[in-house]
Amino acid sequence: MTEQTVKPNELLQISAVGEYLTAAELCLRGWQIFFSPHQPSFDIAAFKGRKAQRVQVKACLQPSFSINKTTGRYAFSPSFRGTNDPYTREECDFLVFVCIEHRAFFILPVEAIDVTKYYWSPGSPDTKLSPYLGAWGLLEK
Repeated sequence: MTEQTVKPNELLQISAVGEYLTAAELCLRGWQIFFSPHQPSFDIAAFKGRKAQRVQVKACLQPSFSINKTTGRYAFSPSFRGTNDPYTREECDFLVFVCIEHRAFFILPVEAIDVTKYYWSPGSPDTKLSPYLGAWGLLEK
């Protein structure tokens, strides 16, 4: 399969799935979650004890395959609302990149965002995202 155009309705479904999977993972880790559908800068407010985190979720359904490539890769943009501006602490505390097909979660503190596009290929040994794979503990610091 090559990169495909996703219809707007499908984008909303993919976003919703990513948010629900993230919310489920947070709940399993003892966080109380609240969806924030009318808040433009974060999707989930998460609370645990006295700790509160604003979480922006970016979801991708499956890896895309480029022409002449045998391995696919997920691509995530940490840009705010379709701009070229990255999220900052004013908008959210963490970005969670969700690779839906592989159920992989990358939890990045907003301060760690340092590129305009992140990529991850299933089975790849080391990428810029590797330290953040399943790094749910970062939310508690």
